[in-house]
Amino acid sequence: MFSLEINFQDGVSQPEMLFVRRPQAIVGASDFAHVVIDDMKPLDYQIRLIRGLGRRFSCQAISHQGQLDSSNVLNGVYDGEAEFDLGVVRLVVSALDSDLMLKEGEPPDRAGVRVL
Repeated sequence: MFSLEINFQDGVSQPEMLFVRRPQAIVGASDFAHVVIDDMKPLDYQIRLIRGLGRRFSCQAISHQGQLDSSNVLNGVYDGEAEFDLGVVRLVVSALDSDLMLKEGEPPDRAGVRVL
């Protein structure tokens, strides 16, 4: 899970906070993005977030056709939180630990297996 804070640079729109309840997500302006931000249309890439172990996650810039852009400076592994200033928007991505908590009525041994 991730929390995603979107700060628009247009001077009019208020910041938005979203919760992404999946281990992978694409943030961008294409039809196949999980989080669609129209303000990202001028960019020639989107961002793929992939949850790792603990609070680590990786970020990959991909083209609108889904091809990895290996030269992008956003590519990397982050621990807990990262801030990306994309010019048109500023994104603050935080890895959340709520997926590691016991669910209501879940036995601890089952939760341990689910987390692993």
